[in-house]
Amino acid sequence: MEPLGIYSEDIRINMYDIDAAGNPRISRLTERLLLCASTHMELLDWEWSRLAKELGVCVVLADSRVRLTGDIKLGDRLKITTWTIGKLYPMMTRGFAITGCEGKVVFESVMRSVLMDIESRSLANPSNYNLTAADQNFEAPAISLLATRPAPIRKVDTEGRTPDFCREHTVNYGDLDYNGHMNTAKYAECIENLFGAGSLFANPLTGLDVRYEKEIPPDSPLTTVGFYDAERGATDIAGTSGGAARFYATAYRK
Repeated sequence: MEPLGIYSEDIRINMYDIDAAGNPRISRLTERLLLCASTHMELLDWEWSRLAKELGVCVVLADSRVRLTGDIKLGDRLKITTWTIGKLYPMMTRGFAITGCEGKVVFESVMRSVLMDIESRSLANPSNYNLTAADQNFEAPAISLLATRPAPIRKVDTEGRTPDFCREHTVNYGDLDYNGHMNTAKYAECIENLFGAGSLFANPLTGLDVRYEKEIPPDSPLTTVGFYDAERGATDIAGTSGGAARFYATAYRK
């Protein structure tokens, strides 16, 4: 029996996980990770509905990094493993690995989140709600995102620059999560849409770093712009709404 700090479940890659060119969709795989984390949190007594209804708090992502590290194809049977990392407050860290039948990691992620008071929208300390960290005494999968200490996800300076990519979007009902703002997986979907279908069919996303600055409420107009950096082979992205920065990201493509 696995310790409570780590949790695994089997998945099968279906038609919603793959695009028309046969490439895995980063947004859909991100959603798969979040669903796995949700199940793990229930086992830790951190169930979303309990946090919101009984304690008046919710878990909000501060930043996330995902990387495609192997081949993922329609029909593949894979395993998602997620685990908690280190301290609980103020930043809670969680690792993810999707592995194939031989145990090779084909997709990985590290996500950091905070506990937020729903009414005041301010940081909350889990110890004040009798929410404790899980046992850390286990062997987690080895993933490259944890092998080194990555540089912080930086803000993107858009002043006076002409973007290589630009897209307008209105945050609607289908984008929202139970917190009432745009769901994490929808940020990845928004970034995918920034490039367009034909561009992604030819050069699919292989990684995505997202820094969440400010919540995006329903019916908000969202402008997403991207600036390609040839030296780094990456696209720096900024999302703004109502004159305020909502997120920054870096997208990596084949």
